[in-house]
Amino acid sequence: MASNSSDGEQTFRMRFYNFNMANSNTFEGLHQLQGALGRSLEDWIQEPFPDGQSCDAVFVTLTETRLHLGPWVREYRSHSNSKLDCATYQRSVSEPDCRTNDMPWSGMLDGMAEKYNGNLKTLLLFLDGRFSRSRFRGDPEMSPLFGRLTDKRLAGVALPNPKKAFMGRSLLSRQGPLHVCFAGAHFPIAEVAAALDDSQNPLETSKVIMARILRRVLRNASYHGLLSENTLLLLQGDLNSRTVLVDGVKDILKEVMADTKLQAAIRHSLPVPEGEWFEPSGRTSALNLPVTYKFSSEVGTAFKQADSDLVACELSRS
Repeated sequence: MASNSSDGEQTFRMRFYNFNMANSNTFEGLHQLQGALGRSLEDWIQEPFPDGQSCDAVFVTLTETRLHLGPWVREYRSHSNSKLDCATYQRSVSEPDCRTNDMPWSGMLDGMAEKYNGNLKTLLLFLDGRFSRSRFRGDPEMSPLFGRLTDKRLAGVALPNPKKAFMGRSLLSRQGPLHVCFAGAHFPIAEVAAALDDSQNPLETSKVIMARILRRVLRNASYHGLLSENTLLLLQGDLNSRTVLVDGVKDILKEVMADTKLQAAIRHSLPVPEGEWFEPSGRTSALNLPVTYKFSSEVGTAFKQADSDLVACELSRS
């Protein structure tokens, strides 16, 4: 990432890591997670970039985990070759907005849900102090980004599920007006799944559902004063997009970002500067996107009705 400041152009080298199956009982800690090409997470974090320069910051999002982050950070920092300077992390279930519920038993339900479903956690790591101390600073007056997202309801009451949320921390540049907000998220899926199965127009209906979620993130960031013309809001995690077979193969989230009218609707009436959601990795066809979500043995109605040749494959369960 590059930015212009009074001292000229600055380059920031960052890595981003997502993992959404850490609620498995087979994982004992973050040391079992792997980076690119099977390297350990610690080695991948510190590996130089192709130009030989080291990484400045690493943002990790664990969208449904029971793993404890503190012990791993302390152990990683104690390694003789560790370049870790400092770390900050968030837990959805312990964010301030989660502790101000009017119902006295909500905290107990959140704890039970966390043990069963896992919790959304983020970890922001700074290496060698170059990114955190000489270039960026935290603002004690700036509130953290946080919001709960409802996935399922019972008798009209939202079921507690601490992993379905979004949250982030902000940093301000010391050399210029740049403001970076690192946010992790786990979007709900129930409405999208229903739209794909029952809607007459599954793609457009699902796009509107996804746009409403993105608007909620934007509205929350605006409410906490996190958005300006110099803000870069980095959102990563399990955003629960899906592939739709309508006029070919479409990805819901990518279609939202390509829809200029829907992008304008997301910003409509919010006190935010001009801007849009975009995918920094460039234009990738939905055909090339990895299939990372769970499936059932039944094929959805949207797939049955699609005007394309489908090859039936027998998928064995392990």
